[in-house]
Amino acid sequence: MPMRGIERSRLKNKNLHLATHIDMSTQKSLAERQAIIDKIKKTQTDNFLREAIAAGLNPAFDLAWTDLSGADLSRADLRWTDLEGVNFKDVNFRDRQDHYAKLKGAFLRGALLSDADLENINLENANLGFADLSNTKLGGTGFESSYNLRDANLTNANLDAPCLNGDTLSDAKFSGADFRPQQDYEYYAELEGANLTAANLSRADLEFAKMDNACLVDADMEGVCLKEVWLNGANLNSAYLVDANLAGTQLDYANLVDADLSGANLSRTSLMQANLRRACLVDANLQGADFTRADLRGADLSGANLSGAYLVDADLSGANLGRANLNNTYLNCADLRFANLVGANLLDAKLAEADLSGATLDDICDEYPRKAEELTDETKALAPVISEKWKALASKSGQSDRQQAANSIKAIYSLLGKPEPEIIFCDSPVVALRFFLSKLAANLGLLEEEFGNSLGNIPKQKLWKPLLRQIRKQLGQSLSKALENNLGNKIAQELKKHLRSQLSPHLWELVVTPLGEENWTKLGEEIWRKVSAFLDNCICPESLADIGALFDFQISVLNARGDTEQWKAFESIVSNCGWLFAFDKVCLACDRPFKINLDNEQRLHAEGEAAIKFADGYSLYYYHGVSLPEKYGKVRPQHWQTEWYLEEPNIQLRRILIEVIPSHKLQASLLLHERNAEMRRNLIRKIGYARICQELQAIELDTYLEYALLKIDANLDREQIYILKMTCPSTGSIHALRVPPNMASAREAICWVNWGIAPEEFSVQT
Repeated sequence: MPMRGIERSRLKNKNLHLATHIDMSTQKSLAERQAIIDKIKKTQTDNFLREAIAAGLNPAFDLAWTDLSGADLSRADLRWTDLEGVNFKDVNFRDRQDHYAKLKGAFLRGALLSDADLENINLENANLGFADLSNTKLGGTGFESSYNLRDANLTNANLDAPCLNGDTLSDAKFSGADFRPQQDYEYYAELEGANLTAANLSRADLEFAKMDNACLVDADMEGVCLKEVWLNGANLNSAYLVDANLAGTQLDYANLVDADLSGANLSRTSLMQANLRRACLVDANLQGADFTRADLRGADLSGANLSGAYLVDADLSGANLGRANLNNTYLNCADLRFANLVGANLLDAKLAEADLSGATLDDICDEYPRKAEELTDETKALAPVISEKWKALASKSGQSDRQQAANSIKAIYSLLGKPEPEIIFCDSPVVALRFFLSKLAANLGLLEEEFGNSLGNIPKQKLWKPLLRQIRKQLGQSLSKALENNLGNKIAQELKKHLRSQLSPHLWELVVTPLGEENWTKLGEEIWRKVSAFLDNCICPESLADIGALFDFQISVLNARGDTEQWKAFESIVSNCGWLFAFDKVCLACDRPFKINLDNEQRLHAEGEAAIKFADGYSLYYYHGVSLPEKYGKVRPQHWQTEWYLEEPNIQLRRILIEVIPSHKLQASLLLHERNAEMRRNLIRKIGYARICQELQAIELDTYLEYALLKIDANLDREQIYILKMTCPSTGSIHALRVPPNMASAREAICWVNWGIAPEEFSVQT
């Protein structure tokens, strides 16, 4: 498809030095461009761009939507180029000679950059909207000047104290991201005034960040570290901050209306004149927090620890303080009219001039069931048994029962107070994706009318997360860890990564090409947003199975009271369903995998067959947790070919090939073709110096008795390779050991090997 007109003129001007001899009016098809790229990748060239231009590609436009996985782009100048939808999996962006890819101003919308090492790569003014940057290293990238990060996926990324003041980061995903500086210096992340509406910052580390006046409306910040952060005047309306760490944070004048801070740590936090109306602070740690003149009307502070907190002149009318610890709390002049103080600890509380009219002060008993410390060893011993049961459910495969799955889906919608949806069954997640993309291209304007809004994480947050937090608190950390596992989440993440890597060709085929240049220019941003939301908001039963043992132990072992219908619905979804793409009116229900194979360490693994396979043939191949292309996965490792190594551009796969292919099948001549220093060292270790000397015809420099000093006259490493060859007098077997290149004689090399001891000093030579 031709490049969008408004972008074409900009990119053409910036890249005249790249393509002066190319006819820019010629536009090759995606299949033609990909065939050229695949051929170049097989050469393992370290100058991909030069070879691409020589093959007739215009880098300014012809790389968009292509698969560049495994390519070496360390010397590529891709400034202001169109790289939309490109698959950069395992691409090398820098080499050991400090060559770096140039990506300033690149159009990287929707690009797949997960797990990439982008440290010190210049991304200034790059468009990274909807790009997948999960697990990426972004230190020193000029990342702060990227003008579009809307809906980008930066899960677990290392951001190295970025400056994102005022940037648009709405709907971006920063779950588990590390915003802290990589080195111990005075600069920290800056997000003052940044727009993080509906962003996912769960478990991210933002310690000491500056976020004054940031917009975090509806943001998911579960478990986030906001310790000692500046959030004065920030808008956190309806933000989800369950179990977040906000110790010592500045939240003066902040808007926390309807925010959920259950179980959060706000000790020593300053919330002066903050608006916390209807906020949920159940079981939160508020020791020493300053709520002077804060608005807490209708807030739920039940079970919260407010010991030593300052609530002078605070408005707590209608607030729930049941079971709260108000020991030594300053409530002078506080408005506590009609507040619920049932079971609260008011020992030494300062209540001078506080208004308690209409407040409820009765005592009640603790409503929680038995505590973990009261459990017998026999009861605790059941934890591993239940955990194994749910691990089995996480990796459950086989023929799906669609009727049972439909009943499970209807039960969830009923609990959410929604009418039964139209259930459309799909053989696999890729079928669901293609169905959605087809609907998107044909009916973009009316899609929401047909499907309704996505349920997203509503089932998990509304039905199960509140119960989960209480159960974890009750059982204690050690028992909770014994019950939980991460197997299901690992399987789900691998499926998501694979599906995301397949997105661009499906999007190109089903949406971009049918729409044409003009419509894609107008609608591309909206389409990316809808596709990104579709992939992010699926319900994965494998992940739910990781926490199922907690509910199971609580109900079946402790006989705890709970919502029976919620528990049955949860168990039914995990047992009967595959992935669910749930909307108000429609639910795309995927069958579970027909087969899932794991190794002894619970990693995806199969030899000569798919590790994950669906009924429609959609398959994923893995070798001990490492994703493989179908070409390798269908063949048993003992039959893998040495020729594959010469054609494989992906360094990680070359590493696996070295590991698996028997050493006698690996020729020393491979070292002459391998440009990567790490891979050369791996080959040297696998092949051995003795064979390398023989096959590469090492030059003999000197001899001493049964020893010989050899030199390999080939550029295989940073330094010249000098070898001390030792021949056993009794058996004739040959051993070889590398020695420093400054050895002048065999005798000197022998002394170096033996820590300075001369050979004539040996009492016995062997």
